[in-house]
Amino acid sequence: MKKIFAATAVLAAGAIAGGATLIHSNSREPIVPSYESTHGTYRLTGDELEVDSSGPVTITMVTGPAGEVVVDRRLRWTGPKRHTESWNEHRMTIDYECGGGDCRADYRLSVPGGTRVRFGGAKVSCPPEIACEEA
Repeated sequence: MKKIFAATAVLAAGAIAGGATLIHSNSREPIVPSYESTHGTYRLTGDELEVDSSGPVTITMVTGPAGEVVVDRRLRWTGPKRHTESWNEHRMTIDYECGGGDCRADYRLSVPGGTRVRFGGAKVSCPPEIACEEA
């Protein structure tokens, strides 16, 4: 009887230790970031564009077709995210936030050469053909 009890105790202890190891090892798995790439086009009337953004947003301006703003977005996040984008004639608003360590929104905006772009809240890079100024 003592042998059966001792063997059961050893097996139970092994199962508990194995379970603890399994739980511990699962909690150490890396969080894999999520990605989303989308594309869109807005009609641009005039030669001015305003871009207001909040959150970790980076914008690269490039020269594109007349009369429109071509938008390529790449969102990256871990945990929950919130992303809104709106357009009104010549004004674009981008709001982005997410939980976790790897959180960013990379935008590529194609606008006609000679467009004056006023921006606020984002890191923006512009070629010489596009006049960019911080609002």
